[in-house]
Amino acid sequence: PSTTSFIYPLHAKSGTHHAYLYIGTPPQRQTLIVDTGSRLTAFPCQPHCPDCGTHASALFRLNASATHEIVSCDECMLNRRDFELEEYFDGGGMIGGNSGDDGPPPGIGLRGSQQENRRLFPKSCVNNQCGLDQKYTEGSSWKAFEVRDKVWLGSDSAIPSAEQHDRYSAPFVFGCQVSETGLFKTQYADGIMGLSMYTQTLVGMWMKHGSIPSPSFSLCLNRKGGHIALGGTTGGSPSSYDYMHPEREQREGVHQLGNGVVR
Repeated sequence: PSTTSFIYPLHAKSGTHHAYLYIGTPPQRQTLIVDTGSRLTAFPCQPHCPDCGTHASALFRLNASATHEIVSCDECMLNRRDFELEEYFDGGGMIGGNSGDDGPPPGIGLRGSQQENRRLFPKSCVNNQCGLDQKYTEGSSWKAFEVRDKVWLGSDSAIPSAEQHDRYSAPFVFGCQVSETGLFKTQYADGIMGLSMYTQTLVGMWMKHGSIPSPSFSLCLNRKGGHIALGGTTGGSPSSYDYMHPEREQREGVHQLGNGVVR
């Protein structure tokens, strides 16, 4: 039968679902909110966020990673204005926005065209670092600068997660937070992992790096946690997606997202 390429656990706490993301060399674990409505991945970094709240994990120690790279202002990736959609798609497709930016809402199709003059964020440069300033409609906010480092998902088991990180991780640009307010300061999670469809998202970068065969993922959620599956299916047909009858969904405590849930 058909199986997904990778499946990793999610856990639920404080009203949200979280994944473990391992970053850097050696890899450090961060507990991140899984957010399909935004595109940015960000979390506090030591020693750059002295007033950040206390969260599930220790602050990511930027200088402890041998592979980290602070993105310079002439290479900013997360606030780019113009880009070819073909950088992410081989053909036409759909592209999503980010909660808080002033671009089109998620799901607007821009097939085979350039998305001209879309201001994702005001471009700022401080000490030759690419600055980000993200605000959310419920009042929370954070500020960060762009960092590139090796990232991969994992579990609460550090040794096998580190081994998979060494094999499958890919360089990815994320926000190294220097301040946070509102729920971002008081929440359980260290930060956020944005999974909306965009040129600079984790799933797309893993595919480009060859870590997964296709830029796809699935979520299976229940009250205690669930799973995230990466890379689509290998072999067979899409029958690995088990479409849930409402009565079974209620009985098993599974909430269906999109077209199906992973077995």
